[in-house]
Amino acid sequence: MLVVADLVAGGSLARTRNRAVVDQPTFDVVVTGRGEGDVVTLIHLRGELDLASVPELEEVLGAADATRIEVDLSELSFIDSSGAAALVRARQAAEESGRTLRLARASTPVLRVFELLGEAFLLEEEA
Repeated sequence: MLVVADLVAGGSLARTRNRAVVDQPTFDVVVTGRGEGDVVTLIHLRGELDLASVPELEEVLGAADATRIEVDLSELSFIDSSGAAALVRARQAAEESGRTLRLARASTPVLRVFELLGEAFLLEEEA
């Protein structure tokens, strides 16, 4: 089973030469099945993860009912403390429910924020 969904998170709307341009991060959600009881949800984050987009991220993570969730952070260009906190909370919630949530392939801006927060140990090299 392979399901691909493209969910758009909240962002800002700007006008450029009478044209509306939406500046929004995108969350690509790919669900792959690898046998009964061993489903992996792969979530690729792109753009900016901040206070405005955290609710959409939480919705995507909350809908992931797989035993393993892998979040690819390689295309995240910006993350603030609320975005980092949401990822940390999601990882803790997954562990408490007997599931695994991996934060992998952090971009340089993401790595820097996690280092400043003292949470860099939560990041893994590859998804």
